[in-house]
Amino acid sequence: MNKYLLKAEKHLGAFLLRCLDLTIRKTHYGEFPTEPVVFMLWHRDQIPLVIMNRNKKIGALVSQSKDGELIAGPISKLGFIPIRGSSTRGGSKALRDLVSHLKSNSIAISPDGPQGPIYSIKDGMLITAYLAKRPIVPVAIDVSWEWTFNSWDKFRFPKPFCRVRQMFGMKFYIENKEDIPLMKEKIKEEMDRMYESIRFK
Repeated sequence: MNKYLLKAEKHLGAFLLRCLDLTIRKTHYGEFPTEPVVFMLWHRDQIPLVIMNRNKKIGALVSQSKDGELIAGPISKLGFIPIRGSSTRGGSKALRDLVSHLKSNSIAISPDGPQGPIYSIKDGMLITAYLAKRPIVPVAIDVSWEWTFNSWDKFRFPKPFCRVRQMFGMKFYIENKEDIPLMKEKIKEEMDRMYESIRFK
């Protein structure tokens, strides 16, 4: 996609998300952290998270793929700071950028991206939190009415006039690298508990 189409997509995408935002009924569980943290969300929940947390200068790890480019543009217009890279491309630079951003603002990472498997937690997020000495805060999101894509992550897109629930979980501090395997289990348990709590029946 050439630069003119990308520029148009950036503005149009942001405009459509703002319009969608006006129709959504939102419920928040828990307070937005006052200190910089590592927000953890599943890859499929990226669009609802953007809608629920606009203009908070959250650094968002976005892949360097073409799909990532389509995401980076609109979210930058909605108050997020795209940080390009993943575990497969641009990982070292992305890690440095994430740690640097955490000095003053929070970041958001989907540890099961960019290729899955869905609902898995890779080490990169925990290493970032360990190096930055910032806690990980799981974020659970559910949507009452949505389109679900036929993709590995079952990517979700809220429909107009839906309800969205968002819950912030407890903080997890990574004190030692040796703690990473156990902390991954505890964080996954917390995410499962949160989704069970806020899920639309």
